[in-house]
Amino acid sequence: KNTDQNFALFVNKDSYFIDKPDFVLEVAPERIDVPSGTTRVIKHRLQNIANPELPWVLDQIKEKAGYPAAREYTMNLAARRTDEDLLRAAFLTLKPADVLEFFKLHLDDRPVLVEWHRYYQQRMSQLFPNRDLVGEYRARLASDPGNGAYCYLLGRLVPDHDEESALWKRALAANPPCYHAYNGIAFDAMCAGNFEEAVAFYDEALKSGLSSTALTHYRRQAMIAAGRAFQALAEIDSERKANPMDLNLAEEEINVAFAASHNVDDAMKLRDDYLTAYRKLRPPAEYLHNAESVLGAAVAYLAGDEAGYARDLSSLAYPFYQFRAALTTGDTARAASVSDKNSPDDVDANLLLYIAAKRSGAADLAEAHFSAALKAMARGTPDERAVATLLESERPDPTPICDARIEAESKRILLTAMGIRFPADKDTYFPLARKFNFNPQFPHLLLQAATGT
Repeated sequence: KNTDQNFALFVNKDSYFIDKPDFVLEVAPERIDVPSGTTRVIKHRLQNIANPELPWVLDQIKEKAGYPAAREYTMNLAARRTDEDLLRAAFLTLKPADVLEFFKLHLDDRPVLVEWHRYYQQRMSQLFPNRDLVGEYRARLASDPGNGAYCYLLGRLVPDHDEESALWKRALAANPPCYHAYNGIAFDAMCAGNFEEAVAFYDEALKSGLSSTALTHYRRQAMIAAGRAFQALAEIDSERKANPMDLNLAEEEINVAFAASHNVDDAMKLRDDYLTAYRKLRPPAEYLHNAESVLGAAVAYLAGDEAGYARDLSSLAYPFYQFRAALTTGDTARAASVSDKNSPDDVDANLLLYIAAKRSGAADLAEAHFSAALKAMARGTPDERAVATLLESERPDPTPICDARIEAESKRILLTAMGIRFPADKDTYFPLARKFNFNPQFPHLLLQAATGT
């Protein structure tokens, strides 16, 4: 019996000549009668993959047809799509040499595609840190002074907080207004630890008609931080009824349920309910295994079972999970190897490796990753670049570092690392790190231990 699930992808051409398969757009039978003595049977099935996750599609094209095919497919999609799913997938897929060509497809569209420009700014800062994005967007705004979108987009880039605030006020006062400025104001409030204020401005963004994956994520994070996890849970529950088999949404619901009640039994019930319903669909074994591992790991982490968390994630081949598994078990060398191959310029990953290495006494490894984090910050947002400059001194002033506009998930890591690196100032860094460590997901437990709680 041969049950290999090998397949080929046909993409980027108008037509193909394919010898007649055994099963055309239909489910193959589970059992096939074959002559006695037969040791191997090959059947071919032609299938249209319905509603797959785009990153998975691009990853499969790259693996089976090569990077040029994945690049062509991405560009073809971008000719008719500008949504956030495409932007995130392209972010993961395209090589640096092809990124600018991709973004140029829609940078001059009217009305201005704010999300497209937002991803463009982020990617350019990472890949080409010497590119003068501030000058580029000052020129765009000068060519169209009343354009609220350009006011907002320039505000995201300027290093001066007063100018940023003025630009966002201009964005909201423009005709038509750019309501994305509400997101910027909310983000600033969140970075300052003013969680209720952040929720209020994210709510204003929703009322204005904005809707995006990023807005939903940051708003829910603000709600959890403000002690309103039950409200966030009710919203997720409503979404899950419309998308009951969405694995990412199920994982989020598990974590928010725990944040609301601090009762791991609530998380376990949600995990079991999801997996029971998923098994009834008889998914491929690989998909079921992934779901069991991801949700099993989520519950184990919430229960404080770091060994169980690492065990579940270790069975997943993706570098994202392998890094977390290795770091959780204290295997910093393995975690570093995975990180260097997958995301060498990841600030958070390098700072987490620094924290773990310092705690284990691996001083040389810790210094290497702190240096890597600084280099990555120097290619980041204006505030990240400012922090990188401050950290060139022997003992930087902690106030501007604590005040930096860096998202909560990353800020809790940065502040923990600062308290470890500058123990004389840990009483300034650690309390704020604990305040931002409200998310019970990884790396909550590592940061909790490092900051002494």
